[in-house]
Amino acid sequence: MDIIQIKEGKTILFVPNFKEYEIKGSYVPSKAKVFYNPKMEFCRDIGVLFLKEFSKIVNQDIIICDPLAGVGSRGIRYANEVKGIKKSIVNDINKDAIPIIIQNIKINNLEDIVEVECKDANLLLIEHAKAESRFNFIDIDPFGTPIPFITSAIKALKNHGVIAITATDASSLCGVYPKTCLRKYGALNVKTDFCHEVGLRILLSSLVFSAIKEDFGIEVLLSYSTDYYFRAYVQFHLGSKRADNSISMLGYISYCKYCLWREVFSFYDKLKYTCPFCSKDTYIIGPIWCGPIIKKELVTLLTKYDLSDFNSRKRIEKLLNLLLEEYDMPISYYLIDDIASKLKISTPSIQIVIEKLKELGYKASRTHFNAKGIKSNAPYEVILNVIKKLGR
Repeated sequence: MDIIQIKEGKTILFVPNFKEYEIKGSYVPSKAKVFYNPKMEFCRDIGVLFLKEFSKIVNQDIIICDPLAGVGSRGIRYANEVKGIKKSIVNDINKDAIPIIIQNIKINNLEDIVEVECKDANLLLIEHAKAESRFNFIDIDPFGTPIPFITSAIKALKNHGVIAITATDASSLCGVYPKTCLRKYGALNVKTDFCHEVGLRILLSSLVFSAIKEDFGIEVLLSYSTDYYFRAYVQFHLGSKRADNSISMLGYISYCKYCLWREVFSFYDKLKYTCPFCSKDTYIIGPIWCGPIIKKELVTLLTKYDLSDFNSRKRIEKLLNLLLEEYDMPISYYLIDDIASKLKISTPSIQIVIEKLKELGYKASRTHFNAKGIKSNAPYEVILNVIKKLGR
């Protein structure tokens, strides 16, 4: 296998030669003998940034695990770019990955910090379930759903530790395949105009159900949806009260496909099965996570870091600022062009709609979930009337 040398952040990496695994001129990571996806550099940059702040919060040397490592880019970058990493265990079940991982460790002079394993990811995590060998931070970055690895990861996690998860099965989480979503995530789902937020909140809800079985509650520190995947950094706190509190943060959405009305209900509320606007039957979505998708104080601190080492620095700044802008907004967002299409009018400017809602005394903002979306605490009828007036 031919390999090439690249650089991410401050870390040098050997990776498969992209040209050997091209289809119609585009590199296909899943075809390579050892997995590496250059499009996920942005995700890895944010991981390094997050772990820099988390290591300060913990205020002690931390032990981390990258159980689905591929070329080892995450676990090796963490060890190389984050101060306070005592040990990083980098694992992949693919034997072809091990020589490349070892080369990447050596070229970055990390032999004293990074350990290499070649095992099934769940087996590795279960082997670290004893209290003395658990991790402070585990990064689950699979191809597809992370669900098969969550229980093992929780068992291998220290109290107040963090699990970072990636889910690339966006079609399931976004409601394209409702039965698949129900099987994998235990949630009812349909395709909506705010599907990326639904997907993220279903993913977080599934973590709650895994956590409470082990008497853990969760705290979402950072989560987002971008490109074709969902990403979340979630802290786990041991205790039945913490677990019960996480249950109280679950709920459902009643959604009308015909007029785009929606309403969020808490876990124990009586749901609405008929749309109050058009009297059509509604769809029930959930359980979803109804709590915050970020910890505002932490994200604010992340915006103060020097990002000059990251190739994706401008994109990181934009994402973090949007997450802060929409922090206080209700669940779900509205696509102005979809509503305008329903009303059979021209699509008004997003910024003008936001300004008009603010003039009326409501909160309104853009959202990171969709560049064409807005969030607002205005009642649905107010949003419709504003779009009607501006779209004439």
